Amino acid sequence: MYAHARAPVRIGIVGGGTDLPAWTRDRVGYCLSLAVATYAHAVAMDRPDKRVVASYRRLDEAPSATEIANGLIRESALVHGFVDGFEVHTLSQVTSLGSGLGVSSSIAVALAATFSRLDVMRKGGNVEPRWQDGGEVAWRAAVAKHAWEVEIDRLLRPIGRQDHMAATYGGLRLYRFEQDGASVERSFSEEDAAWVARHLLLVRLREGHDSYVILSRVKSSNQLQAAYDAVAVGMDAIQARDPRILGQALSIGLSSKMLIPGAVPASVREVIGEISRCQGVYGC
Repeated sequence: MYAHARAPVRIGIVGGGTDLPAWTRDRVGYCLSLAVATYAHAVAMDRPDKRVVASYRRLDEAPSATEIANGLIRESALVHGFVDGFEVHTLSQVTSLGSGLGVSSSIAVALAATFSRLDVMRKGGNVEPRWQDGGEVAWRAAVAKHAWEVEIDRLLRPIGRQDHMAATYGGLRLYRFEQDGASVERSFSEEDAAWVARHLLLVRLREGHDSYVILSRVKSSNQLQAAYDAVAVGMDAIQARDPRILGQALSIGLSSKMLIPGAVPASVREVIGEISRCQGVYGC
């Protein structure tokens, strides 16, 4: 008996940071995210020997989940009541080390969905009824919440909830964040998502970045005001189908990141400057 789930990684278009406590403790935040067809996977199965085996970048084996070194796997298992007698494997198509695509949160979502499904199977239930009569909506909300509880509440990572929502719901969506929760504010069509994707170019840098260090430096809502302002501009760009306005939204968001110490190092600013001078580039 085994369960499998996959969760996409995301490109944060605008609003990133307004899902952090520095913003949501006093006001509502919004993030516009595009999930792409690159995935993190998790597979879990029962073990009759009651041992726990966890495979990720290394292999762990222990008598109990509490002794597994990987925090995501350990805490995801415990949240769903798995203490022993299971094996779990995770993998992703891109690295979770500094890629800037929210990969660790995609892994957390894949784990939450996998353990949720395996729990139903262990109890003799059928996973399929969850997808009927609106059950999918509640199930996805629970998966996203379990994933961010693991990373934020249990592992104390200084991150927001945008990545978990994008990995859970996919597509191009506007997410709403309040102090204690998150929800889908608006879902865009596949045509909208395709239009945004056609006008984006990702550039791979030689070095990644430590998002936990950067996000821990967000102390004030003043650092995030431009990110919030960029959301309305991004929405206008999609409605008008105007890449110039989309570029403007990205550049407004960048100005917000510039206020966070270390978020945009000198080497990256140099690359951004070179790209911005290229013909047909409207914003970075």
